[in-house]
Amino acid sequence: MIRVVDENGTVLEKMSFERPLAKCERIFLYPNKFPTFLLAVDYSIGMGSYAGPATSLVEIAGGALRIIEALDDTSKQREPIRLMRALKREWKLVSLHAGTTILSVSCHIKWPQPPGGTTFAISFSRYQHDGKQWVRYSKTEEGLWESDQPFPPASVFP
Repeated sequence: MIRVVDENGTVLEKMSFERPLAKCERIFLYPNKFPTFLLAVDYSIGMGSYAGPATSLVEIAGGALRIIEALDDTSKQREPIRLMRALKREWKLVSLHAGTTILSVSCHIKWPQPPGGTTFAISFSRYQHDGKQWVRYSKTEEGLWESDQPFPPASVFP
């Protein structure tokens, strides 16, 4: 659980998560503005390629906690930004002149499978703040990526 308290310790707002927080880190995503909190909840189960810490981005607006959402540029749906670290998933923050970009890569089995083998696909997502809202740009291509390999260069992200 995270809480927003005033200078007297009075709880103004609280938010619960289904598991204990693994880490809380304060960062600045916007030049000369308020902080954002990276809240990582650990979904590790000790095995598997897809389970690990999932990080949500949380801001305080008017004394209330708000999980940051992004507008998907293709579907036009709004979804919370949730970033995972696991064997086949990774993300990083990249500082640019206009602010911060979030790059996320994930690898998954491609469906339907061709006869005679398993093929994988790599999804590349770029989260960019356009001055008013976060927008998610993504693309998927055939291939295999795991976190023991170098993080893909920014040029491969949409």
